[in-house]
Amino acid sequence: MIDRRTVQASQQSVAARKATLAAQWLALQARIRDVATQPATLGAVALAGGIVGWRSAAPEKVVEVECKCPEKTRPSLLGAGMRTLAIATLQAAASIASEEFLRSTLAQAARDDGADNTQHEP
Repeated sequence: MIDRRTVQASQQSVAARKATLAAQWLALQARIRDVATQPATLGAVALAGGIVGWRSAAPEKVVEVECKCPEKTRPSLLGAGMRTLAIATLQAAASIASEEFLRSTLAQAARDDGADNTQHEP
């Protein structure tokens, strides 16, 4: 027969390990969120998305040159579609980064104002 104390000790050990893992997971999520919402990170993503979007919308320059070059192949439909999808993804990321930056800045300002108000009240 299995001793009940041994089974209970094992169950408590498993429960304690699950609690430790849950706490570590929450701490990791908080660190990732804090790093992802840093102004430098959000600014870099917004800048990259903005530049790529701006450059993709620029008209192509046409230069008249006569040369005896082999005929240029047409770009594939798949390549053009993938480029468009990549640009749209970067623009969406830039938009999300900008919104998250504003949200975190406003939340930080609200927390700072709340801290200031509680210090001045008697």
